[in-house]
Amino acid sequence: MRVARDLFSLDACARRLSGEFDDNFHLTARDGSQYLLKIMRAGCDPQFIDMQVRAMEHLRDFPVPRPAAEIKTTSDGRIVWLLHWLPGRMMAEVPHTPRMLENLGLLLGEIDRALTDFTHPMTHRELKWDMARSAWIADYLDYIPEPARRAIVRRVLDRFQAEAPLEHVRRGVIHGDANTHNVLVEGDRITGLIDFGDLRSGAWVEELAIACAYAALGKNDPQQAIELVASGYRQSNPLTPAEAGALPLLVLTRLAVSVTNSAYTKTRSPDPYVSVSERQAWDALEILAC
Repeated sequence: MRVARDLFSLDACARRLSGEFDDNFHLTARDGSQYLLKIMRAGCDPQFIDMQVRAMEHLRDFPVPRPAAEIKTTSDGRIVWLLHWLPGRMMAEVPHTPRMLENLGLLLGEIDRALTDFTHPMTHRELKWDMARSAWIADYLDYIPEPARRAIVRRVLDRFQAEAPLEHVRRGVIHGDANTHNVLVEGDRITGLIDFGDLRSGAWVEELAIACAYAALGKNDPQQAIELVASGYRQSNPLTPAEAGALPLLVLTRLAVSVTNSAYTKTRSPDPYVSVSERQAWDALEILAC
């Protein structure tokens, strides 16, 4: 791959990976070493990358990506960075065992506690996935074509706005996107938490709710999956009564935001990446919202 060779003196074969905004590649060098190459979207703020690199360095004792070289820039101004490849398969590609789900929660609780003293200006940026800003979906409900499903999302949003579940919970810096495409596993062991692009200031219970929402996808009993992830999280970061009470509604809210975003995005882009979990999210939402 020419970019890897020109910027990092790395002679490697490249395999394109999915990504909503950036160009991502799995590189395998001649000596067998493996890397993730990320070519960022045009106009990407360098501070956005700096935030992620500093967070990864802060979490050096955890299974997170490690920068493999200094950040570079292409001739047309796009930021390029190289990360060491982490072992394992995406959690989305394998059956989920109870122990695996508990281990996911356990790791997230440990990471949230480890990030307590992490600071960076970019963690306070606005992001549509910030659960505190979930009310934005009110203006997009008409993109959901089925009236019954639209009504489910409306009820979840009304509850979220009325109950204000994030009002009395602890806050810190969170990974913010522990979906099953961002978690690597070997057996029951979590070998990697990747993609720090949604790193932000948020509620700790929001971190847990996001992981629970995605763990629930594709399950005959989504509530059991949620309880397993939450059980692991509580082992490393016990929930306050307010957080425990808020968790069920926050799981529903994340699913509601996800399906609304997918419904809207499908009208703007044919990219399957943005709606990869839409059907399973609807299935989980319809079961859990009953």
